[in-house]
This record gives sequence, C-alpha cells and structure tokens, in this order.
Amino acid sequence: MASSSGKPTAVHFSLIFFVMTTIIASVIAYLMFKEYDETSIRLAKASEELKTQKKVALDRDDDIQAIKKRLGISFEEVGNEETPNTVIWQVADDTQKYGGYPQGAQLPTVHDTLIELRRQLDQLQGDYNKAIADLKTRDAEYLALDGTYNGRENVAKQAQANAEKLRDTVQNTQKERLDVADTLYREIVAELAAEKADHQQDNDRGDKQIAALKQESKDLIVINQRFQEKLDEMERVSFEISDGEIRWVDHVSRLVWINVGSDDRLTKRTTFSVYKKAHHGIGRGRGANGGGAEDIKGSIEVTRIIGPHLAEARLLNSDIYEPMAPGDPIYTPLWSPGRSEVFSIIGFIDVDGDGRSDRELITEHIKAAGARFDNEVLDDGTMIGDGITVQTKFFVVAELPDPSTTADADEKKLYGTILKHFSGMQKQARQQAVRKVSLGDFLSYIGYKPQRRLYRPGDGTPFKLKSGSHSTATDESIGNRESSGQTSGAYSRSKRLKQPKSSGQTSKVFRGGR
Repeated sequence: MASSSGKPTAVHFSLIFFVMTTIIASVIAYLMFKEYDETSIRLAKASEELKTQKKVALDRDDDIQAIKKRLGISFEEVGNEETPNTVIWQVADDTQKYGGYPQGAQLPTVHDTLIELRRQLDQLQGDYNKAIADLKTRDAEYLALDGTYNGRENVAKQAQANAEKLRDTVQNTQKERLDVADTLYREIVAELAAEKADHQQDNDRGDKQIAALKQESKDLIVINQRFQEKLDEMERVSFEISDGEIRWVDHVSRLVWINVGSDDRLTKRTTFSVYKKAHHGIGRGRGANGGGAEDIKGSIEVTRIIGPHLAEARLLNSDIYEPMAPGDPIYTPLWSPGRSEVFSIIGFIDVDGDGRSDRELITEHIKAAGARFDNEVLDDGTMIGDGITVQTKFFVVAELPDPSTTADADEKKLYGTILKHFSGMQKQARQQAVRKVSLGDFLSYIGYKPQRRLYRPGDGTPFKLKSGSHSTATDESIGNRESSGQTSGAYSRSKRLKQPKSSGQTSKVFRGGR
C-alpha cells in the first residue's frame, strides 16, 4: 500500500495537464486582450486622422472652388497645361491668348500676367490722357485762329464791298475803254498766233538740224574711232618691257634656262614668248609697219624652278632658221613679280580651228601662271565681272558673232546681247586706258601652243577629212568622203622602230658658245 502511493497516478497527470492548460489559456487570453486594446487604440486614432483628412480635403475643395469661382472657370478637374478642358489648361490658354505670348513660350503666372496687363493699361491710359490734353490744346489754338480769321473775314468783306462799289463806278466809266482794249487784244492774239506758227516752224527746222548734227557727230565719233584704231594698228605703241632673258639653250634636249626664279615668285607651267634681240617693241601686235608678233621667235614653258633667279623651261615653238639664243628677251603678260595679273575677254575662243570652244583650256592656262579673268562674256551671253578697271591689263577680243549670218531669232538675240556687252566693255576699256588686243596677239604674247585634239573612237564625233578623196573622172558623182580611220603601214610601230636614231650631235651654228 505504502509502495504504491509513492508513484504518480493518472490523477496526478490529469491535475498537471489541467494546471498547464489553465496557465496557457490564461496567457493566450491576456495576449488577446492586450492586442484588442492596442487595436482599439489604433482604430480610434485612425478614425480621428480620417476625420482630420476629410476636413482638410473639404477645406481644400472649398479653396479650389473659391479659386475656380474667382477665375471664372467651371471645369471639374484641376488637371495640367497638357490636358484640355481642365482648370490649369484653361488658365494657360487664357494667359497665352489674352496676355499676347507667342506659341510655345514659357508662360508667366496669372499674377504676373495681370500685373503686366495693368502696366500696359496704365501706359495706354497715360497716352490717352496725353492725347486728350494735346487735343484740348489744338482746340484752343483752333478757336484762337478762328477768331483771327473771323476778324480778317469781316475786314475782307468790308474791303470787298468797297471794291464792288469802285468796280461798278469804274465799269460804268471804262466800258468804252474796255471795248477798245478788247478789239486791240483780239488783234494782238491774232498776230501772236501767226508769230507762234512761224516760231513752231523755226523750232521744227531747228530740231531737224540738231538731230542731223547729232547724227553727224555720232558718225564722226565712229570715223574717229576707226581712224584711231587704224593708227594704233600702224603704230602699235607698246609700254611693255621684257620679263627677263634666256641665259642658255640646249637645242638637243630642247631646254632653255632663263634668269627669273623663286625670288621673282615664278611658278611652273608659266609660258613666255621669246623675242628677237633687235625687236621693234615688246608686246606689239601685227602692225602695218612690221614688228609686233613677227618679232617673236617662239615660246617656252617653265618646267622647273632652280634658283632665286634661275629656272628651266622647255621649247614649245621654235624656228630652225632663227633659233633661240642666250640674251633673247622673254615676255608674258600673265606673270609679274609679286602681282596677280587680270584680263577681260569677250568672244568665241577657238584656238585650234576645230569649231569647238577652247575657253576652258585658255582659262586653265592663265590660272596656272597665277592670272585670271576679272570680266568675261560667256558663249551663252552671260556677263561675269563688275566691269573693266585700271587693274585690268588687256581687253582681249576673240571672234565676235555676226547677226546677219543667222535667221534664228534666239541666235540673233544672243548675238545682239554679246555685241552689246562688247560695246560697253570697249567703252570702259577706252575710259580706263586699258589696251584692246586680239586673241591671236594675246596667245602670241603668252607663248601659248594649241594642243592637238585627238580622235577617240566611240565618242560620237564623226572623223572626216577636210578635203576628202578626189573624183577620178570629170563630172563623176561625189560619194562618201569620210575617212576610214585606217593609217598607212608606214606609220605602224614596226616601221617607226626602224627609223634611224639621232647621234646627239648638233651643228656648231646652234651651240650656245658661239
């Protein structure tokens, strides 16, 4: 009995379980009650905050409604400037529209806009008040003038009344005299008309004589110009001087050396004409007394600048009967030490006689020497340049068109335009003392050598002989005289290779040391 009472029994376990369950339930109940109190407190606090926020929202809505009422805008949404039919959008639109701001500009506030409009209104009001004051001043001046005028008008009326009385008296006493004067007047008018008719006839005769004298003067001017041109052709006075001279000649290699170089600012590809030592003047045309271009031995082109006053050039043209020699003067109008020369040109430029314009060739040639055209009339009649000046060295005249050679209306108009430009440029050249030279003389002066235009198959250009083949019989019909383009076998490569070579020895006549 005693041993069984010392061990735990089911009652003991039940009691322990009950106590533990009671403790756990108590703890859970305590925690739940505590959480309930905290939740109640938070709920009460949230309710108060919600009431406060509702009050703030209602106050803000009242404020917004008051602002909308003050602005006069009834849209529900406040919105923004990009959302149409909202309060902010309407405010921005009214500010831009009535404030006078451009589209896309940064808009100021409504307050600033109202201040600016008020400033403008005050300014307009000031201008209006000033205008009213000026108007009152003008009214006062007008009233003063009106009073003065009325006084003078009364005096004038009185004087008029007195004059009318005097007129009636004089009219009654002088009627007979007026009749006599009227008769005399009629006679004078008749005599004046007769004299006027005679005077008109004299004027007509004088106008005809003046017109005839003007025409005669024009004819004399033209004749004088022609005589002057003929005199210039005969005399060919030139103030040009040589640009240097040849120092040495190698006829084998066809090279010469001249006494101008880098210090003279000479450029490669510059061409010179070479004159005889006993020339009649540098830069003269083909005059009636000889000389001029006939004094030119040939032409050279600078290929290498060697020293300050030394350059190498190749022969472009030369005469085997009168070869170039040391001491021969050289000249070109294209180049001057330290100066860029300019020229004016008009007319169709064809230097090789093939009927096609060589304007680009000539232009590039003078540009290579550092010169240029300051005035140029193109083949389509376009005038480039501001007119001939004292800086222009030569007025170069190429082939001018003849309107009588064409029946086409457009061509006649073009020819007339070119000739009109020529007349104006010739007058400018005369006024500026610029010398007029022909294209042939100009090319001779600059030592230009026309480049041979080669035939290239397939370019569409017919290759025809100038004369063509001759008929073998009298009255034989003329057939196709176009060249076949075939050359003789004598000019083939195999034939050329068999040609004898030069020994390199030249005659003592052409040696520079003689």
